[in-house]
Amino acid sequence: MKNKPLSSLIIRYLLFFLIIISLIVIGLWIIAISEETMKDAIESSLRTETLSIKITGLKKGLFYSLSIDRVELKGKNGSLFYIEDVSGKIDPLYLFLLRHESSFSGKIQRGIISGNLHISRNKRRINITLDNVDIKDIPYLKSIGLKGAGMLNVKAVIENNHGDIKFDVNNTQFETFSFSGIAVPMEIFNRAKGLVNIRGDVIEINSFSLEGTDIYGRVKGTIKNNTADLSLEIMPEASARDKFFMLALIEKYKVSPGYYLIPIKTSFSF
Repeated sequence: MKNKPLSSLIIRYLLFFLIIISLIVIGLWIIAISEETMKDAIESSLRTETLSIKITGLKKGLFYSLSIDRVELKGKNGSLFYIEDVSGKIDPLYLFLLRHESSFSGKIQRGIISGNLHISRNKRRINITLDNVDIKDIPYLKSIGLKGAGMLNVKAVIENNHGDIKFDVNNTQFETFSFSGIAVPMEIFNRAKGLVNIRGDVIEINSFSLEGTDIYGRVKGTIKNNTADLSLEIMPEASARDKFFMLALIEKYKVSPGYYLIPIKTSFSF
C-alpha cells in the first residue's frame, strides 16, 4: 500500500482541526452563554447616565444568531424609540481576535432598521439605515414638540465620538412646532432633508432644508451638551406670501419681505 502524500495528510488534519474548533465554538454558544446572561450584558454595556436599553424576548439561534421581540431605548423622561422583531448575527471568527462584529435588522412599526456593529480595542463603529419609518412612531420626537407624520429615511455612520447622519423625510404632515414660547407653522412644509455631523459632544447642522409649495426653509447651527443654538430661515416666494396665513404667527421674525429668521435656543433632554 502506498503512503499518502504529506500534503494530503496536512489538509486532512487541518480539516479535522477546523471541525473540532467549530464544534467547540458552537458548543460554547449553545451551552456556556445563557440568554439571560446575554440580555444583561447587552443592557449593561449600552447603559449611560441618561440612556438605557430594555430588551424583551431574547432568544438564541444556531451559529451565533439571535432574535429579540422588542428593544426599547429609554431616557430619563420615558421612551425615545423602540424596535420590534429584531434579528442579529455575531461573527464568531472576530471573537478570537478580541473584536466584535455583528449585524442586525428589525422593524419600527411598518419601517425597517438595519445595520452592523464593530467593536475593537481602539474603535467602535456602527452603521445604521432606516427605511420608511413614520416619524409619528418615534416617541422622542413627540416629547420635544415635533408632531405629525412623514416617512423618514436615514443613513448614519458613527465611529467613536464622531459621525455623519444623512436623512430625508417625505410626504410630511407636520403640526405647529412650539418651543420657548415660539410657535412655528411647520404645516407649510411637506419635505425635509439634511446632513448632520457629530463631533464629540457637539452636533453640527450644516445642511438641513425644508420644502413646501412655493416656500423654503433652512436650519443651521449647533447643539452642544443637549443645548441648541440654531436658526430657522423661512423664505416664501412672492406668490405664496398671502396664501400662507400661518406666517402671521411669526410676523415679528420678519427681516424683510419674503425672509423670516427665527432663533431656536432650547434644551433637548433625554
